Amino acid sequence: RHTRFLPVSWAGDVYKRQMFDGDGMVHSAFINKTHLIYSNKWIETKRFKAETKWGKKMYLYLGELRGLHGIIQIIKSYLYQILCLVPSSRGTANTALLYLNNVTYALHEADLPYILKYDSSSGKVNTCEQLKISGVNSVTAHPKIDNFREVIYMYGYNTYDFLKGTFFHNVLHSNLTILHQSNISLLNNGIIHDITHTNNHLIIPDMPLCYNFNNIMENKLPLSFNKHGITRFGTLHKDTQYIEWYYLDNDNIYIFHFSDIAIETNDEFILFACVMDSIYMEDFVNLNNPENKVRGNIRLQQILSLIHISE
Repeated sequence: RHTRFLPVSWAGDVYKRQMFDGDGMVHSAFINKTHLIYSNKWIETKRFKAETKWGKKMYLYLGELRGLHGIIQIIKSYLYQILCLVPSSRGTANTALLYLNNVTYALHEADLPYILKYDSSSGKVNTCEQLKISGVNSVTAHPKIDNFREVIYMYGYNTYDFLKGTFFHNVLHSNLTILHQSNISLLNNGIIHDITHTNNHLIIPDMPLCYNFNNIMENKLPLSFNKHGITRFGTLHKDTQYIEWYYLDNDNIYIFHFSDIAIETNDEFILFACVMDSIYMEDFVNLNNPENKVRGNIRLQQILSLIHISE
């Protein structure tokens, strides 16, 4: 479940973490013949523990990255980490849950998953250590599972250097041992929150949501959508790792979420997604925007690409 919009008080000073910025909280309900046991608990990420220890906000939040205040917060955050006052971990484990091999994980795409343990007799939930993946700093909040191949695709994008668009392709066996890792260069340096897949291909979106530090100097958020940019989709074969790109004709869109499974026939790919004509990041961090809604004409839409057929 998404656990956002959570205000947090620090010693009398209230700092409101808006969209994307809230700490994760897990809720549990256990039912037997006579009782219902409910409990909730903050997911104790490294970030959460550090701010609890200091009793104040110590990390950067997307909603504050504007103007001079944003520049100051960036400098403060780096100083805290250089001086080892806080760990470099960025994740809040607030976006999604993954259940795999009888283990539940809490995910956030700027970090690695946290393992959750729960006791059905008491209803208590505890956070254990993070999942470690060699050579990986962060994975998506929406990994894809291929039961036929017994693998999980824990992909990610470049959350540590937004100047370079990169898709991190991590293929793990269902027991979480690494089978394949590679980096795929992207045209754009923005967010790949979700992908979709067919029986044989991963469908990777490369959309013109771009990071621009100069926006901060203009009192804007650093992520902005380029209406004149390029939107394309990569079809990455699961077995050969060969990727082919399909471009949209005279159109740019943004997609946060796809339907979980796409369709692949002999001559086309058919996928379904929540499509936006444009994306205004301000709408996700400023809940008091004049229209009080997320703009962009959000809709469920079919996307069709003809497969390239060799002569």
